[in-house]
Amino acid sequence: MNKPMTVWGLIIFFGFALTHFLITLSADIIYFWIIWLILLIAGIIIGFSTRKTVKKDKFSLVWLTSVFVGALLTFSIVSSIIFLPGYYIMGIWLLLMGASLLGVGLTLNGPTEISIGLIWLCFAFLIITTPLQAYHFLVSAIVFGIPMTLMGIYSKQTSVH
Repeated sequence: MNKPMTVWGLIIFFGFALTHFLITLSADIIYFWIIWLILLIAGIIIGFSTRKTVKKDKFSLVWLTSVFVGALLTFSIVSSIIFLPGYYIMGIWLLLMGASLLGVGLTLNGPTEISIGLIWLCFAFLIITTPLQAYHFLVSAIVFGIPMTLMGIYSKQTSVH
């Protein structure tokens, strides 16, 4: 089992699902910040606590770059530096993570990574261009969080892909 991947998959699933339901309830913005702050702190703690078992490899730079670009674009959209609808954020994240996972899968000849990478790329397009826009957080919780959690649970490696 890849514990960090499993934990991040669960964080993504519960974070996006809770975000979707808070939006439907028209909740105050502070609840979004509280939930994501708790989830991110938990993920970072788990990441550091399993640091000895995590093998750093050449793919860490791919993931680090994807996360940095995604965070930068998310901040730019949320703070209105770039004027795009909010659902583009989920499309961008699925695009970045899908391309990264597809690249890793092609490099390692991993059919699971290739399949999930392609699914994420397809949903990046669907979230931006179809009525799924209204449910982008819920769709992302399912399409993004569940496969990542399952990959982590069934992974025989302890490295971060």
